[in-house]
Amino acid sequence: MSYIYKNTTMITAWCLLLVTAASTIFHPQEEADSITGVWLNTQKDAKVEIFRRADGLYYGRIIWLKSPVEKDGSQKLDTRNPDESLRNTPLIGLVVLDGFRYEGGEWVGGVKYDPKSGRSFKCTIILENGELDIQGTSGWTHRHDRWTRLPAEQ
Repeated sequence: MSYIYKNTTMITAWCLLLVTAASTIFHPQEEADSITGVWLNTQKDAKVEIFRRADGLYYGRIIWLKSPVEKDGSQKLDTRNPDESLRNTPLIGLVVLDGFRYEGGEWVGGVKYDPKSGRSFKCTIILENGELDIQGTSGWTHRHDRWTRLPAEQ
C-alpha cells in the first residue's frame, strides 16, 4: 500500500469517528428539547408553553385559558394555592411544570402543579406519538394526563 493511501484511509477513519462522536454528543440535547413548544392540556381548557431555561431544566407556564376571567370580569387567580401569599398570582403566566431534566428518554425529577386543586405532583413525562404522557403522584393520589402538541402559530 502506498503512503498516500494509508494516510487517506486514516484521515477518513478519524473523520468518521469525529462525526459519530459529534452526533452522539449533540443528539441527546436535540431529543431532550423535543418537549419544548405549546401543548393543550387534557381538558382542552389551557395551553402550556414548555421551555428550557439556562439551568438546562424544563418548565411549563400557562399561556392561554379557555375562560381567563371570572364572572365579575377579573382575571383568574391561583386561589387554591396552599401558600396564601401566592393566591393573588394570575393563572396566565403561572409555572405549572417545574424543574424537569431529560434522562433516558423521559423527563424526570420535576413537579406538576394543578391550580384547580392546589396540589403538586412529582411527575415523569414521556413523549409518545406526538403527545405528552404525564404521570404523577402526590401521597396516595395518582394522576395521568395526556397533552397534545399545538402547531407553533396557535
